Amino acid sequence: MILLDAVYINNSGGKVLLDYLVAEISSAGLDCFYLFDARCIGDYGFIAEDRRTFMKGSLIERHRFYKQHGKRFDKVLCFGNLPPTVRLKAKVFTYFHNVSLFSYPANYGFKEKTLKKIKGKLITFLSGNTDYFIVQTNEVKALLQQQGVNAGKVIVAPFYHVAGCNGNGSRRESFVFISNGNTHKNHKNLLQAWRMLAEKSMFPELHLTVTDNYGELVNTIEEYRKDGLKVVNHGFVNAYDLYGQHKYLVYPSLCESFGLGLIEAVKCGCDVVASDLPYVFEVVNPTLVFDPMEPRSIADSIEKILKGDQLKSTTLVVENKIKEIVDYLK
Repeated sequence: MILLDAVYINNSGGKVLLDYLVAEISSAGLDCFYLFDARCIGDYGFIAEDRRTFMKGSLIERHRFYKQHGKRFDKVLCFGNLPPTVRLKAKVFTYFHNVSLFSYPANYGFKEKTLKKIKGKLITFLSGNTDYFIVQTNEVKALLQQQGVNAGKVIVAPFYHVAGCNGNGSRRESFVFISNGNTHKNHKNLLQAWRMLAEKSMFPELHLTVTDNYGELVNTIEEYRKDGLKVVNHGFVNAYDLYGQHKYLVYPSLCESFGLGLIEAVKCGCDVVASDLPYVFEVVNPTLVFDPMEPRSIADSIEKILKGDQLKSTTLVVENKIKEIVDYLK
């Protein structure tokens, strides 16, 4: 029997990928037991009750599960970055997709940096309990190698799923950034760039999706709106509806394991203006890039679009290897 351990995965891009993976495992008819995060209770009703359980994101609870049930499984896929806390007889794969645990931007605060360091050291400590790490890009593979993981133990197998989009021929010449409000997403510099554009009497629309649990950022966005900038915060919405309405994705994130939003946007017909960082070029060939640490650089890129410069369309360069991942579990 296979174990898919998805504790700690409950929102954002990780949840999108988890849903896709679960659907593919199910359609392949694999004999699988699912360990889900308790925050996902209410999902996955199509899986038999005796083949799934929900657990709070607790290291102790997860350790207890492996001690009690670990011998039941022939293969294990840990989808939440963290290898098992015990060494199993089963062949173990760990899908690592959180680069901020090992590489975080300078604008992280002390508390954020400390928590990331602790989590990163825990993954390194437990790395002997997994036979393979599966990652989405060569950049992430190199990052694991810097932590002492042998290159032969790291498999590069990106996968993604993009649902149908509601795009049409009447897209607005506007910009969207679909993301949570985490520090590395870099909303601060993006908003500063929009203020610089306003100072030059340029007022492009910017559509954001920051939820209320990022209260300080939500308030900042509202202040910019009251100052006359065309910034709209939708909160939690269907991403594909926004991709279908706007022509450009602006993506100022400082670090990403994969950049699923880049893929979603291109699949939905958007052109991409993004950070000049390796994670971007691993998945797309963007229309324009900028220095994400410099609001002026971001503003200059947006200004080129507003002035009608002839620019290339964005193209996708990454391959979907979901079938390869499922094959590892057979």
